[in-house]
Amino acid sequence: MPQLKVNIAGGRKAGLSQEEIAEVIWQMALYGGFPAAINALNAALEVFGEEDS
Repeated sequence: MPQLKVNIAGGRKAGLSQEEIAEVIWQMALYGGFPAAINALNAALEVFGEEDS
């Protein structure tokens, strides 16, 4: 999961909104399954939380 957090943070630095990142993760659910998407959303929430602090 650390690699995913790095990529999410990189996307944010490149200008992606939190909503855009969440949408991509939900699209991934079709290919990777819902458990993977939920784990990815949790990782994204951690990254978003670190931005706020």
